[in-house]
Amino acid sequence: MKRKIVLIGIVAGLALMTGCGNKESAFPNASFDVGIGPRVWASVRAVFVSGKSELQSAVTVKNAAKSWRMKTEMRMHPGEPLVTTSEVLCPDHERMTGKLGQSHYETIRVGGEAFVKANEESWQKSTATPDFYPCGDSPGMRAPWAIMNEGRDLTSILSKLVDAGNAVAVRGPLVRLDGGVCQEWAVQFRHPDKNGTERKAPADKKMSYSICLDKGTHLPRQIVMGTGGVVTTYYDWNAPINIQVPTENIEVAKQ
Repeated sequence: MKRKIVLIGIVAGLALMTGCGNKESAFPNASFDVGIGPRVWASVRAVFVSGKSELQSAVTVKNAAKSWRMKTEMRMHPGEPLVTTSEVLCPDHERMTGKLGQSHYETIRVGGEAFVKANEESWQKSTATPDFYPCGDSPGMRAPWAIMNEGRDLTSILSKLVDAGNAVAVRGPLVRLDGGVCQEWAVQFRHPDKNGTERKAPADKKMSYSICLDKGTHLPRQIVMGTGGVVTTYYDWNAPINIQVPTENIEVAKQ
């Protein structure tokens, strides 16, 4: 009986530490209204799991998904954001649209064919290969108009970096985001010198990403680069998605 009381006290203490410690979230729309129950469970799991294993689990669950959507907002330039929305239907169907001010873009990839157009121009047809699609362990190919990694699945990229020892995943707070509860992880990149020793760099010079993994499904909900210049939101997991190749106004892309 005494052991049970001690265990309950330890768990409760961990929950309180989690709730009162880190009160900063990397996600702009996150709240800390998650309740004591989820905090207790998150604190217990924290003893047994690492960021590396959690990211690996997220990739495993994501790889089992048949379809999803993701939207990336890039705000690292003056003016309106570049918004890229992706629809993925594994193993080899993908559609992406991009919008920047009055300009809009679209690409459709099906099997070995890729089509892209800007505004009201004709479709430009080219060849696609299996690594174009963010299915399985592949992060996919970024959008043709991407400035950074818009259109790629960063979950698998971050997991591979942590697995290789090139980054470390640091546990963040448990938050409520877009209607669900998720666990934050800050993926901080290492900068080793030629001898393998990590170089000291000012905090504002270190590159980092934050990923929030859904408490129930373990799927990624959102990924933020740095202080929020690039935000990718995942949604509509395993939802019906229909992607067809265009049939009109098609030209062969110039090599």
